[in-house]
Amino acid sequence: AKQAVGSVATSAQQQASKAVSDSANQAVGSVTAQAQQQASKAMSYSATQTVSDATDILRQTNQAVSRSAQQAVNDTAKQAAASAQ
Repeated sequence: AKQAVGSVATSAQQQASKAVSDSANQAVGSVTAQAQQQASKAMSYSATQTVSDATDILRQTNQAVSRSAQQAVNDTAKQAAASAQ
């Protein structure tokens, strides 16, 4: 009987230990998954921001080129008008 009680007690301890271990592993897994999601979000945001920045630079470049072209046309028109006089 003592052996049986001891066996049951040992089994109970093992089960309890396993339950704690499983719970800890699950918690670590959950934290790891959250960290991965956060990292993924950060990368996604960073990539979006980079594309947004690049788009802004392109827009500014286009505006500058457009202004330069307009200025060149204006200058040419002025020169033509001056030559005509």
